[in-house]
Amino acid sequence: MQDIELIRQRLTTVPCPICTETKYAVVPRGATGPAESLYTARCVKCGYNFSAGVPTADFSRFDPDTVNQLKEIVCPLCMEHGTDLNFRCTPTVRMTYYFVTCRACGHRFHEKAPMEAFE
Repeated sequence: MQDIELIRQRLTTVPCPICTETKYAVVPRGATGPAESLYTARCVKCGYNFSAGVPTADFSRFDPDTVNQLKEIVCPLCMEHGTDLNFRCTPTVRMTYYFVTCRACGHRFHEKAPMEAFE
């Protein structure tokens, strides 16, 4: 239940790709991936759904690229490198957000994932 509240609260900073609303209902998907618990975020205005995942395992074993990206993210508050992943969501096939916490100062923010791999 704690994950659902975290996701719901933090998604208020991301507009729905369809209607730009920032309120979401969040429910468990019933299955988990090898490295994260999966949830569905549904826009309360238009009903658009997308996935969100909360880490449950050591990402270095399952997704080393993400681990490297998290090390390079710069905190907008203290300008230090290095974050911990709280969850990630994929509103569209070309858009992924990492919701992170700065290791240095504890600031919570989100970062849009680079999508060069899809170009």
